[in-house]
Amino acid sequence: METVLRGQRLFTTRLAIGLVQGLALYLLYSAYEAKAWPATNGLAFAPLTMVCLFIPTLLISALGEMTWQKAARWLCLPR
Repeated sequence: METVLRGQRLFTTRLAIGLVQGLALYLLYSAYEAKAWPATNGLAFAPLTMVCLFIPTLLISALGEMTWQKAARWLCLPR
């Protein structure tokens, strides 16, 4: 029973991370289409896009395999 609950929590967490990632990428795309900041500043837009693409993907992959603290250190996020 505990394994099922842990699996459901993991699924919910991964789903939430994916939804936040999708929202962030949508906002970046909207800024690009509207020619608004940060899309007008290439030095800000490119790193933001890369961070929004890769950090959530790595976090989703790490969640089932390691603890929160270790995953945060692995991704260089503050605790």
